[in-house]
Amino acid sequence: MPKLCITGCGRSGTKYITKVLNLLGVEVKHEKMGSDGIVSGTMACKPKIGFQGPAWPNEGFDTILHQVRNPLSVISSNITARRKGLMWLEQYIPIKDDMPPLERSAKYWYYWNLIAEELTDKRYRIEDLPQIFDEFCKWTGAKNNIKVLNEIPRNINKRKHAAYTWGDIRYAVGDEDLYNAMRKMEARYGY
Repeated sequence: MPKLCITGCGRSGTKYITKVLNLLGVEVKHEKMGSDGIVSGTMACKPKIGFQGPAWPNEGFDTILHQVRNPLSVISSNITARRKGLMWLEQYIPIKDDMPPLERSAKYWYYWNLIAEELTDKRYRIEDLPQIFDEFCKWTGAKNNIKVLNEIPRNINKRKHAAYTWGDIRYAVGDEDLYNAMRKMEARYGY
């Protein structure tokens, strides 16, 4: 079984995919190292000291996947992120604790995914998992049993939050070049 790392922006469905992989016989943990690897957003930066999880292992990983989710869903959900986590992120990306929450969340989504893009071998959209399931199983070494997808609710993270639009984000970011770069990333990811 390959040593697997699935990473990306927080609130991209990492808890969900951890449960899917576990049911498919892959021993990964969410933000902790399992015998087959880890699913953790924080691993995108190859942390020397882990925040929510371990530091980057010396031996690295055989397979590193970049999981993405609809950016408006991720940005809206990240509004509820804990302050301690945001302060840890400041060492890697240009966000600040005192930024308005929507601006901070949008910039986090953009800059963190840029980091993940440089690290990962392949990218997939969590929404496409049923259509790419055979390929996903090959990448991860998982048993091919698509029925597992019906056994786990897709809304594991049930934090209450508002739903923001790209218009809201454009106003919050206040930088037209950055906003346009975000929209290009959204298109590159197929949203």
